[in-house]
Amino acid sequence: MRTVLRSRRRVLHAAVILFATTLTLVTGASAVGPSAALADEDAPIRSGSTLVARGDCELEKVTISRGSRVQVTAIGGDKASIVLPDGYVLRNIGIRRIRYFFDVVR
Repeated sequence: MRTVLRSRRRVLHAAVILFATTLTLVTGASAVGPSAALADEDAPIRSGSTLVARGDCELEKVTISRGSRVQVTAIGGDKASIVLPDGYVLRNIGIRRIRYFFDVVR
């Protein structure tokens, strides 16, 4: 009896994983949530753009967690200023660095 219950648990567990994987592939959803699904890697970064963090990152001794949203306030040449959700402004962050850590939300 015990063996039957264990095998049923394994089959059920495998079925749940298969269903979740299929659902993710079909809907295009991400583990991060809808903000990552709406992100565009090649979109231009402009003043007022909303960015979402691809993963945990550290900019100027500030740790930004995966999925956090920030906003671009100013762009000058190859540098930009971004505002964190708490209102703190990070100035003169390189555009390449922003592209590496963030995606632009449409």
